[in-house]
Parts: sequence; structure tokens; C-alpha cells
Amino acid sequence: HGDLSTLGSDVLDTINLEEPANNSIMGPGFALLYNDASDWVHDVYRLDLETQETTEYVVENPISSIQLSGSGLYAVGVTRPDDYYSYDSWESSSRWGLSVLDMSSDNTVNLVTETEPIGVELIENGEGSFALVLMSGLDFLLKIDLSNPLAAEKIELPAAPISIGAMADGKFMITHDVNMGMISTLNPEKDELKSVSGFALAGLIEEKKLPRRG
Repeated sequence: HGDLSTLGSDVLDTINLEEPANNSIMGPGFALLYNDASDWVHDVYRLDLETQETTEYVVENPISSIQLSGSGLYAVGVTRPDDYYSYDSWESSSRWGLSVLDMSSDNTVNLVTETEPIGVELIENGEGSFALVLMSGLDFLLKIDLSNPLAAEKIELPAAPISIGAMADGKFMITHDVNMGMISTLNPEKDELKSVSGFALAGLIEEKKLPRRG
């Protein structure tokens, strides 16, 4: 069990939680409370900042990291393997995963990933809300519709990825594990991917002059 205290202008309110939280993210009118330090905690809480009411979300495995979409309608957590799993839940609990929390319906969808998620970016556009997910050692990107997380789309990559980051124009840059250098830019609205490679060669080539004789 855990306790949460909120300090108002003239009073300190204490809220009881079934499991302790050590971190929080602020959304529109609420705080999302979670624990990324304990292997025992599987609860995430949404705290209404006006009414002080809490909504509990149960995720399959302990939280490694979590983020909110820009609108605050969804939260996506990366979950790490649970060292204390039971025999019945071995297949899901012993692996990395993703948990999608719907802030409007209060539903939670827990997904098992093939390998560790190493990059997650959330986007919202006219088509909906999506998560772009990179996984260690896999040469594809998952585009997950957060309103229907079980219907994920694969976008093939030219090589295994290292990281993903947002660009100012709304596109995303992906770096790859390639010796001579490779980056890709993704247009998430059209699912278009463009890659450039070999630029690291420029740092390896030097102009050499032959010594003069005589």
C-alpha cells in the first residue's frame, strides 16, 4: 500500500493507493502516477486534480517508462520482464511488452513484444493517435493505433534501429546500427521512409600526396 499527499492552499490531503507510486506525469486536469523502481508494482493511477478521485490501471509487468499522448487521451508504457512471475503467466511475464492505457474508456491493453522496445514516440493527427515503436535487433517499426492496439502495422526498415526522435517538420529520424552510418526519415502520415547511408566514409578518406623523388 502507498499514500499520496497533495498540498492545497490551506490543507494537506492524503490519498490511499493500493500500491506505491514514485513518479508522475501531468495531463490535462489529472496526474498519472506510476512506479518505475519496484519489480512488485503493477498499478498505474490517474488522479483527478479537482475531485481527488483515482482510477486504477493494472499492467501486465512492471513499468520501465511511460508517456502521455499530447491530448492526454492515451498513455503508453514500456513494461520490463517480471522476475517474480508465476508458471501460468511465464510466456507474457518473462518478456518485454507495451501497455496502452485509454484515459477515456479506462481500458488497458497489454502487449508482448518480440524484444526490448528501445524507442517509443507518440503522434496524433487527423487519422487518430499512434505509437511508433522500435525494438532491439528487429528491422521493422511498429505503428500502433492506440484506439485499437491489437491492430499494429509493420513498417520495414533497411537495418536494425538504434533510436528514434521527432523532427520539427513532423517527421521522425531513425538511426541504424550500420558501421558506415545510416539514418532514415519517416513521414508517419504517409508511412514513407527514406534512408541515407555511407556518410561515415567521409571521415575515413584522406587525400594523400606521393613523396617526390630526387
